[in-house]
Amino acid sequence: MPELPDIKAYDGEGKYIFVSYSHKDKEKVYPFIAELQKKYNVWFDDGLYVGEDYRKQIAGKIKNCTLFIYMVTYNSLNSDFCQKEIYYADKRERKFINVIVDSDTAFPDWFELAYEPYQMCKLFEYPTLVAAIEHIERRCDLLSRVTKEKTDITELKDQSGLEKSDMEEPALGFFKKAICGDMEAMYQLGDCYCYGEGVECDYKKALECYKKAADHGILIARMRYENLLNEIKTQPETMELAMELLYPEEYKRAIYGDSDAQRWIGVYYFQGLVGTFDSYENYKKAAEWYTKASEQGSATAQFLLGMLYELGKGVPKDYRKALELFKSAAAQGHQMAAESYRKLKKRL
Repeated sequence: MPELPDIKAYDGEGKYIFVSYSHKDKEKVYPFIAELQKKYNVWFDDGLYVGEDYRKQIAGKIKNCTLFIYMVTYNSLNSDFCQKEIYYADKRERKFINVIVDSDTAFPDWFELAYEPYQMCKLFEYPTLVAAIEHIERRCDLLSRVTKEKTDITELKDQSGLEKSDMEEPALGFFKKAICGDMEAMYQLGDCYCYGEGVECDYKKALECYKKAADHGILIARMRYENLLNEIKTQPETMELAMELLYPEEYKRAIYGDSDAQRWIGVYYFQGLVGTFDSYENYKKAAEWYTKASEQGSATAQFLLGMLYELGKGVPKDYRKALELFKSAAAQGHQMAAESYRKLKKRL
């Protein structure tokens, strides 16, 4: 076991940085703190006074710190007390930055929502601790301006090049709580996305928030998730989104040109798994996807598209087009297409 640096928590009256970490990670965290202390006053919980209520002291230290640094590891992400420290720091509007220690750390849902580049430093990406700390210094300057000047999210985008979010109250308030693990706020943020309250209406993000909250036992979030999903499944303007959410693997492959996946997406529309069974809109969508697959030479898609042209479902009735498709599929050995070609040719 490597020898740990001999470091002490800052015990003065000046400005200081608060470092939140799991005691199980001292070997990883102490060298970082030691390097940080070469330029800054740093307080961490080894500086507790014996006999004093440690919760009260930690709350006071967080409340008065200049910067709050959260050392993100598997152990700290699963520490209730570390999560409480983060929540309290946010509640007190402390400037903070997340320092990701290990590259293989799996983030829980509540942390993924907080995965903001302007609050992040990946320690493992830097050749030295000094380089990482220089990165933090640059980020802290930005965070300082945001806190001091009450810069909104739109302005932040202009300063840092981040994706524009345009979030206002009440969505912004729920967002701040949700990123610290408040699942009640997570489902309420879902409502904001669903109804466009303080943020642009986005059903996909609403469903993501509802699901995260539901997975943590918020029953009303489960109800909202199921109700919204059922609603978008039946509306023509949101059928595509429903398909993406319900069949993500097939949909992704279809978008990237996989003819088998394109054919299956067409089948799902034809069967009414989204939208309305036996409706013009569903047949039209099925025809669109069958066409994509047919153009890549899928015999089954050609046969299915030919059936739609023969019946005039989702496309204008066109026997000539149907015969062409049946013939092309039959040439590839598709027996049902060959039989359909023979029967339609005989009728004509």
